[in-house]
Amino acid sequence: MPESANLGRRGKVALQFAISRDGSVVKIVFASNSGAESLDRAAVASISMSHPFPPLPAEYRGDTIRLQFTFQYNMPPAN
Repeated sequence: MPESANLGRRGKVALQFAISRDGSVVKIVFASNSGAESLDRAAVASISMSHPFPPLPAEYRGDTIRLQFTFQYNMPPAN
């Protein structure tokens, strides 16, 4: 958690990336950024530090799986 979020900074970051069959992360790109560099960097770091992910299951037929994760820092709950 970035210090700015601990201090109350708000923001929402969406990242798109792919995981290869061996669990490696392929190119991380922003679907949207928060406007706060510290929050954006923390979101990218969370994916990078998870590298490698577990390998894809043998039953999965593709070479990669594409994902989008959204990180919400101090955002009010949706009603």
